[in-house]
Amino acid sequence: MPWFVHRASSLMVLCSLYLLIISLKLQYSSSQPTTTTHIKTHTKTHTKTHIHTATHTTTHTYNLYGKPGDGYYTQVEIGTPPQKFNVLVDTGSSNLAIAGAQHDGLHSYFIMKNSSTYQHTEQEVNVVYTQGSWKGHMGRDIVRFPDLPEALPVITDIAIITTSNKFFVNNSHWQGIVGLAYRALSQPQGKSVPWLDGVLTQQQHLNNTITLKLCGPDKREAYASHYGRLFIGSDQGDCPPPVVTTPVKRAWFYEVLVVEIEVGNRSINLPCASYNTDKSIVDSGTSNLLLPPKVFKAVVAELQSHTVSLIPSLSDEFWVGNEEVCWPEDHQAWDVFPNITVHLAYDNTSAFSIIVPPKSYLRPAQDKDSTCWVIGLDQSHTGTVLGTVVLEGLCLTFHRDRSVIGFSESTCGPPITLGNIDKSAVDFESCVYVSRGVSGLTLASYIMGALLGITGLPLILATIRFACRWNVSPRLNHEVPFSTLDDVST
Repeated sequence: MPWFVHRASSLMVLCSLYLLIISLKLQYSSSQPTTTTHIKTHTKTHTKTHIHTATHTTTHTYNLYGKPGDGYYTQVEIGTPPQKFNVLVDTGSSNLAIAGAQHDGLHSYFIMKNSSTYQHTEQEVNVVYTQGSWKGHMGRDIVRFPDLPEALPVITDIAIITTSNKFFVNNSHWQGIVGLAYRALSQPQGKSVPWLDGVLTQQQHLNNTITLKLCGPDKREAYASHYGRLFIGSDQGDCPPPVVTTPVKRAWFYEVLVVEIEVGNRSINLPCASYNTDKSIVDSGTSNLLLPPKVFKAVVAELQSHTVSLIPSLSDEFWVGNEEVCWPEDHQAWDVFPNITVHLAYDNTSAFSIIVPPKSYLRPAQDKDSTCWVIGLDQSHTGTVLGTVVLEGLCLTFHRDRSVIGFSESTCGPPITLGNIDKSAVDFESCVYVSRGVSGLTLASYIMGALLGITGLPLILATIRFACRWNVSPRLNHEVPFSTLDDVST
C-alpha cells in the first residue's frame, strides 16, 4: 500500500483517539451531579423553634404545619436516641437533609455524635438553588416520621447540612427538608437513595403514591398558622371525587404541561411553549406561583389593567413582591382583582383548568396582622412553578409509578375551583419546551463525524482505487482469447 494511504490511516486514527478523549471528558462532565435550580421562596418569620405533633379532629388528622410564605413542615425523628426536628415537605427535590451545624436563625440541629446508629460517609454534597444553597456530607441513620404511621422507621441516606446560604428561613420552624420527587434529583446523583424510595423498597405492600392536601391558613388563628395532610402509600388518600389527572412529562421533578394562562376571562395570548420554558413543575416547597419572565410580565400587565381603579393605586414595588397592601377582608378591592386560571394538559388534545382566586394569590403578609397582603407571584428563569398559592385548596395524589398527578377540590382551604376537561384543536405536544442549544457532547460528536469523514476520504478513495487495480477477478469471455484478457481489462 503506498505511503499516502498509510499517512491518511495514521491521521485518521490519531484524530479519532483525540476526539474520543474530548468526547469522554465532556460526557464525564455532563454526568456529574446537577442540582435543582428552581427558587424556594420563603421570607422571614418566627422567633422560636417548636416541634409539632399531629392535631386530631373529628374528621381529619393534620400532620403538616406552616406559616404564610414559610412552606409546610412535618415532624421527623433521627438517630438513636431520637432527635426531633421539623422538615419542609418538598415535592421539588429528593434529598432528606437536616442541619448538622449551627446556622443563622436556627435554634436546633442534628448532633451526629449523640446518635449511636449514625454512619458517616466521605461523600460530599452540594445543592445550589437559583436563590440559596447548602453544602454538607452524606450519612446514614434511622429515620422515623411519627405523624406518618404508614411509613415504618427506615435506615436511609441523609444529607448533613454544614454550611448554607439563604436556604434556611430566619427563625424558622423547620431545620431540614424531605424531598418527595423522583430519585433522578437526589444528590449526589446515583450515589444516594431518597427516603421515600427506601420506605417503598422496605414496605413493598405500599403503593408508590403520595397524597398532599394543603389547607392554607387557619382563620381561627388569625392567619398565623397553616395546616395540611400528607399521606404515603395510598391510591385514594383523603382526596374526594371527582379527580382529574395530568401526566408527568418526565420523572425527575413532577413536571407537567401548562397549555394556557388566563387573567379574568382573557388569555394572555402567548405561545404555549413559553409557559413551559424550560419546564413546569408542581412544587410544595415553593410558596409563590413562579412564571417565566415574559409570562410574568404579561400576567402582571393584565392584573394592573383590572386594578387601575383602585385608590390609592398599587405601586410597582407591590407587583414585584417588595411591598404589602393593607385592607380588611370585606374591602371592595377584593372585587377588583380577577381570578388567574392555569390550564394543564389532560392528554395531547384536552386540558382542565385550575381557577385561582385573589384570596389565594394575595397571601397574608408575615409578621403582620390579618389585614395586610403581598402578591404571591414572582418571575423565574427556570420555568413555571406551581407553588402553594396554587396548591392550597386542592388535594393532590402523585401516582409515581403511573406518572400522573390527580387533582381534586379539597375539603379544606381556599375556594380554588377545577374546571371541566375541554377538547382543543391544538396538539399540546407543541407546548413542550425544546431547547435551541446544542450540548457539548452533541457538538463534539458532530465535529468528530465531520473530521472522520474528511480524514477518511483519501483512505477510502485510495482503497477503492487499489482494490479495482489489483483485486479484479478475470472473467471468461469466449470472444476474447484468455491470453489477452488481462490487457483488455486493464
